[in-house]
Amino acid sequence: MSLNIKIHTTERQYFRQVLNILRGFDPFSSCQPRELDVLGELYYWNYYYKDIPEDSRGKLIFDYDTKRSIADYLNIDSAVLDNSLSALRRKNLIVGRKIHKTFNIEFGKSLVFEFIKE
Repeated sequence: MSLNIKIHTTERQYFRQVLNILRGFDPFSSCQPRELDVLGELYYWNYYYKDIPEDSRGKLIFDYDTKRSIADYLNIDSAVLDNSLSALRRKNLIVGRKIHKTFNIEFGKSLVFEFIKE
């Protein structure tokens, strides 16, 4: 039996909505709400630049102008953004200028949970 729940979203909201669902699971459970906001934005910008090779994409995502756009969108100052980025790096959700591949979330892909009885 499967359960299919339809959720209305936009490209920008999608990533934060997925993180809200994943918040109950490691490593996302250790994140503060602001860190998840920032991570959601990083996922959005990774999607926004999806047609650019990964190495160049990382440079664009962590560029001053993009970080300024993230801070403006989230209505936070640069220090709060930098602190959140540092926390996400400590939690290995960001590695250098890339989102950790293990935790990559892609827009438009199905998210499937399989619960296994232990």
